Amino acid sequence: RRALLEELRVVHRAVIGDAAGEYGAIIATLKPDTVAVGYDQQYDADALRERLASLGLHRTHVVRCGPYEGDRYHTSALRSA
Repeated sequence: RRALLEELRVVHRAVIGDAAGEYGAIIATLKPDTVAVGYDQQYDADALRERLASLGLHRTHVVRCGPYEGDRYHTSALRSA
């Protein structure tokens, strides 16, 4: 999925967060303009924005992506293909 995202013209680099949801180190290193969170990811938007602010990234946008064609491209459907 990451490789597919990187092929989009608007994506400069796609990075997968760790399983524990600790994005601080990679975000501090990359200093992204945007952090996109998957529609099915569980995260606290306010906590993420506070974390970004603590890293000096006050202009970094946080967006939640919606599902693309629902069940057709859902990870579980891709795994079974």
